[in-house]
Amino acid sequence: MGAQWPHDMRGGKWNVHMSAHTGGSPDIPTVVIPYRGREDHLRCMLARLHHMPVVVVEQCDAHPFNRGSLLNAGYLKAREGGAHRVILHDVDLVPDDTLLAMYSERWPKPVVHFGARFARYNNSNKYFGGVHGFVGGYYPGYPNHYYGWGGEDDALRKRVSRRDVTFARKGQYLDLEGHTTARDKLDTLQPEQKCNNRWELLDQDDVRADNHRVHTASRDERWERQQDNVLWGYITHHREA
Repeated sequence: MGAQWPHDMRGGKWNVHMSAHTGGSPDIPTVVIPYRGREDHLRCMLARLHHMPVVVVEQCDAHPFNRGSLLNAGYLKAREGGAHRVILHDVDLVPDDTLLAMYSERWPKPVVHFGARFARYNNSNKYFGGVHGFVGGYYPGYPNHYYGWGGEDDALRKRVSRRDVTFARKGQYLDLEGHTTARDKLDTLQPEQKCNNRWELLDQDDVRADNHRVHTASRDERWERQQDNVLWGYITHHREA
């Protein structure tokens, strides 16, 4: 595992209104949402993000959920569409007004961990999941072979440069899953829903060989414009034996 970020780094310059900082971009980010089988959650999220461009990336195969691969595909599609900033966003974390405003303001640094305001994990300086913002060129990509829950955010945390990251210190997320702790979440999962080889994958992780642009994963993609602000991707993975 990489070195821990100390708690006093969680927030950077977020005590100051972001528009006071130079750099960054005032453009509206594109939000990428990985998705499968959570229609009610997605409906809530799309209503909340109605004023922002959204890319929904739906996994259509029967393999365990591969969040990293879906986010990689969605990030590339957002960038192809001209997005300068991209927010990678879990479907079950609904931002309050404070966070929602922060999404579109200037960011103090090119990588923002908005998910630091997720109450289930915000007492941990190891957590690096849920919601991330990336300015184009600063996204290292997720690994593409984490099938099942857990591990891919640990890999992302190792891949990003600490000097480029800031953490949100204001606002809260409404957790549509309703689990109080990570243990509560784990207790709801069947063994086949977990990424049972995540630690081995983390030890072997090589960002140069497995990222959003370079990888050995096989997947089919089909894209449709659903609404003016929503692009929908249908992703089918062909998992190696």
